[in-house]
Amino acid sequence: MPVFDALQRQFFKLSPLLSIDDLATVTVGNRRPIPEEGPIENWDPRELAVYHLDPTKRDLLSDISQPRYLISSKFRDVIQQLVPSQVQFLPLRLQSLDGEREYQGFSLLRVLPWLSKKELTSVTEELLIFRMPSPVGAVFVSQPLRDCIIDARLQQITFS
Repeated sequence: MPVFDALQRQFFKLSPLLSIDDLATVTVGNRRPIPEEGPIENWDPRELAVYHLDPTKRDLLSDISQPRYLISSKFRDVIQQLVPSQVQFLPLRLQSLDGEREYQGFSLLRVLPWLSKKELTSVTEELLIFRMPSPVGAVFVSQPLRDCIIDARLQQITFS
């Protein structure tokens, strides 16, 4: 059995629940490039992101053109307690596309464990969330973390 198939029995892919209307990008300011891996130092919380829909009924937003996830403060509170050393939250300003409204409490989620296919064989029980290199930067969560997300009734989130 391939390692990835065995891993899928323990971990679930985390994704925003998308509709046809959601298929657009979240544009995060381009003052400096955002690296794919590792923590970011000296983040500016005045960084601006633009989203084309009203995000107030969503706890997870995704940029389909980049491996980025924007999360609500409710989502942040749930996972911060469980995996504080495995994630980094970068607060930012989330604005409507027309610039008329700014939404409070959203952060850019950085999942720090970044596993290559070779490293999949060494996944430990302490690892509750990780990313794999892929065109969409897939994030995987463990069964306990998935259960906590479901119990918290976070909105517009799906697992596969």
